[in-house]
Amino acid sequence: MKIVLDSSSLILLAKTGMLGIVTGHFECEITEDVKRESTHKKDCMGAKAIIKLIEDKKIEIRRINPKRDVEIEFRLGKGEATSIALALEENKILATDDKAAINACKILGVEFITAIDFVLKAYKKGEISHEEAKNKIMNLDKYGRYSTEIINRALEKIGDKNEQSNKSKT
Repeated sequence: MKIVLDSSSLILLAKTGMLGIVTGHFECEITEDVKRESTHKKDCMGAKAIIKLIEDKKIEIRRINPKRDVEIEFRLGKGEATSIALALEENKILATDDKAAINACKILGVEFITAIDFVLKAYKKGEISHEEAKNKIMNLDKYGRYSTEIINRALEKIGDKNEQSNKSKT
């Protein structure tokens, strides 16, 4: 199955060490704008992982023109707009953790998945341990822009009812 990743999910998956698992299960595509946004800091660990997966042909780069009206109406960056355009045009699932992009997907009828969903699926399939899942969720809390409720719900799904989002502790 092919999925399109936007910058937000691509970077979060790289930072949490989930990107290799995702590219092992899915044919992953990103737009040129997403590649530019996610790899411009070449010394960053996430960017290095992304560049390596592109070089290894685990992530395919696609060229597509963004739908300008979608970009403007939903206040999206070029990466999100081109990713939605690609997913919409080819009826693919979009991996996004960007709130505006998620709202656009809901309105436009584009199926989407988040980085947390990938962690939960990998845990459910036994590909990562409970401790790894918990660490990845806590890292998503640290690096992402998730609400406390979303993080706590994810922790509950892996059976960690006592742990809380770092955001709720401050």
